[in-house]
Amino acid sequence: MLINRLALVLIAATLVTGGARVRAAGAIECTTAALQQKAPADTTITAAAIVAAAGATPSFCRVDGHVATPGNEVNFRLALPVSWNGKFYFEGVGGFAGTFGSLTNGLDKGYASASTDTGHQGTVIDASWALNNPARRIDFAYRGTHVTAVATKALTQAFYGAAPRRAYFDGCSNGGRQALLEAQRYPEDFDGIIAGDPSFGTLGQVRRALVYQTLLSSPEHFLSAAKVSLLAKSVLASCDAQDGLADGLITDPRECTFRPETLKCAGPEGPDCLTGAELETVNAVHGDLKGPGGRVLTRLPLGHEDGASGWQAWVTGASDPERRPDGTLALTGRMPLGFSFQNGYLQYLAFENADGKFDWRTFNVDRDGPKLQPFMDVFSPTSTDLSKLRARGAKLILYHGWADPALSALGTISYYEDVVKKSGGRGQSDKFVELFMAPGMHHCMGNGPGPNRFDMLSALDAWVDKGTAPSRVVASHAAGGVVDRTRPLCPYPQVAKFKGSGSVDAAENFECAAPGVSQAVGQAARNWTPPKTAWGDPDLSGNYTNKYEYGTPFERPQEFEGRRLEDVTAKELSDSVRKRQEDALERAKFLGGDPEGKIGNSAEFRDIYEVSKGSRAWLVVDPPDGRIPPMTAEGRARAAQAARARTSFGNGPFDGPEDFSLWERCVTRGFPGSMLPGVYGNSYQVVQGPGYVAIRYEMIHDTRVIRLDGQPRQLHPGKGIRLDMGDARGHWEGSTLVVETTNFTQRSAYRNADASTLRLVERFTPKGGGTLEWSLTVEDPSTWTRPWTFSIPLTANDSEHIEQYECHEGNHAVFNILSAARAAERQAAGQLPAQ
Repeated sequence: MLINRLALVLIAATLVTGGARVRAAGAIECTTAALQQKAPADTTITAAAIVAAAGATPSFCRVDGHVATPGNEVNFRLALPVSWNGKFYFEGVGGFAGTFGSLTNGLDKGYASASTDTGHQGTVIDASWALNNPARRIDFAYRGTHVTAVATKALTQAFYGAAPRRAYFDGCSNGGRQALLEAQRYPEDFDGIIAGDPSFGTLGQVRRALVYQTLLSSPEHFLSAAKVSLLAKSVLASCDAQDGLADGLITDPRECTFRPETLKCAGPEGPDCLTGAELETVNAVHGDLKGPGGRVLTRLPLGHEDGASGWQAWVTGASDPERRPDGTLALTGRMPLGFSFQNGYLQYLAFENADGKFDWRTFNVDRDGPKLQPFMDVFSPTSTDLSKLRARGAKLILYHGWADPALSALGTISYYEDVVKKSGGRGQSDKFVELFMAPGMHHCMGNGPGPNRFDMLSALDAWVDKGTAPSRVVASHAAGGVVDRTRPLCPYPQVAKFKGSGSVDAAENFECAAPGVSQAVGQAARNWTPPKTAWGDPDLSGNYTNKYEYGTPFERPQEFEGRRLEDVTAKELSDSVRKRQEDALERAKFLGGDPEGKIGNSAEFRDIYEVSKGSRAWLVVDPPDGRIPPMTAEGRARAAQAARARTSFGNGPFDGPEDFSLWERCVTRGFPGSMLPGVYGNSYQVVQGPGYVAIRYEMIHDTRVIRLDGQPRQLHPGKGIRLDMGDARGHWEGSTLVVETTNFTQRSAYRNADASTLRLVERFTPKGGGTLEWSLTVEDPSTWTRPWTFSIPLTANDSEHIEQYECHEGNHAVFNILSAARAAERQAAGQLPAQ
């Protein structure tokens, strides 16, 4: 009894309210009996004891108990520090819960701290407790957190004799899901909420099941640790410097232009390439999937897949799988967490009247998806209406690791953007909700190659208590217990940008700024240089593709009317790309794809669906409205005349090959037609020699030879010399190849421009990792009222070499069309019988 009374004296002496020390009027002893007397009616205290101080954790009264709910009891643990800061902290718990979260994060700062097992006991990967127990399912979903928060706050008030001035919730993963459900269902429980790497419930588990249906479908589909490392290193090599800073981190994977298909084995399987089956698995993880009711199961961003806390922990596991008699695979050893969670969820939680025997291998989106709805509605924190939370002045901070291999960071961004929209825009949402993205961080704090430890609680407290919204939160990374890098996390959509001097491992050398290119980062990007050729020119040689932009609208589409490219949100772009793919799938079926969506006649066919994964909302970048400028009167007249010209798509007459376009005759697609993406034939090869750059085109077996005359305004031949591809002259501006092309033939002039005045200016700018940004400015004052520019990324693609394009001027189609035209003429003249 002496130690409890001593603790009581210390608590009374150090109690702080509003920053002033006061004596704890009515404070009680740290005993089961004393606390039970003050407990709410539905609360039972099972244990209470003083725990001695240890390290940074102060001495505290540990209280265990449970709250009665209809058909269940929900356990909690409450830690009441001897030196209290007057505030309350509740820690969420990951996985399937069943245990308490760590309380030291709050205790070490003087908070009265609590957590709950959400109504059952077990390991975080065990869901068997839910079998035939609806009450436990509801308590796990949301009720258990609420009732224990109410009870532990009441006990805190009873123990100290004063109510907590502030109450905060902090959770990651499933704890992040708890956090969002508190914000949505019980906004009165907490003054501030932190939701880290939040699970959005049912659809995330369904996505995992579908990934495992691919990964474990055959030995060929499984990725070894070496292949995962190959993927991660290739992504990093391609995308690290795209943010202007080669620092081993990908700041925003959405800006990464790397495509896994570039790793496809050109021949036999090897350690430096991925097979077609392995790519199917990679694309299942890093591609959007179709979910129940047509919902989109958001992809995981590319980058940082390797490491013990990456795919090894969440996707593939650390052991080699075993082959089953039917040829599929079974995981062995310690299960990856993603597998355990989807398996447990589908067996015990997903369906009403679950019997614990459901086989994830048999899950079918169309058949089983509708059955998920009842529990999905109570388990998934998808409501974006946080008006009640906002009305009471509470704050919400979300954070997510960009490299999270467990839950998609894009899903959290999408939720945040929906909250912003629901709130009336950033001007309103910034008053109560902020999002922080952590480059290179795996699932929850302490994991991944990026800075992954940070004090979000202090940032939240300053916002709630003092009205100071966090403008940056410094994160750190440590190796062997030694901090080796710090970096600020910034309120989304801001990113950390290097100031241009000092160590890239020190947070003070970075500032939070809007995405896009700041002066310092822009300078770093301009200073990035590709390797040099033997004669000293920047080396741009290699194979490229722009096939992913095939489905991207050339001009700003109707859905973005009145918008600019920089205003389009990530979610809007994702939705637009998804719609393109759906439309492309329908077109592909028309062209011979089967009803299951397997497009084309073989797995090797470059199908329409695969080339509709563009990263742009539209391609015209100038004028800023994304529209081609109006045509002049002369240009309109020329276009009208061209529209009346005879082609194979019209009714003829077809008197000879000259009545067909150059493309139909397999002569050329012209320029820039040969550089614009189609459904296939989108491979390009850049070849360099002293004084020259050549570009080979897969369609239609063209090669442009660009003479490097070194002049800012190139010296072209006389106007009498006209070429179907034009005369191209280039020069270097730093690492950017600038090419001016003139002297076109009228029959090949782009968009029926005036060949005598048409001037096209290209810029090939290396962006790191072998990727080029190709832009083209069109100038023809006789056709358009002003110059205009479009831009398309060219992605390094050494796995797809240029293939023979089997088309030549003896095109059988031309011959057949002409033969048919002559037959039609003879028939009209009565020389042939009617068919």
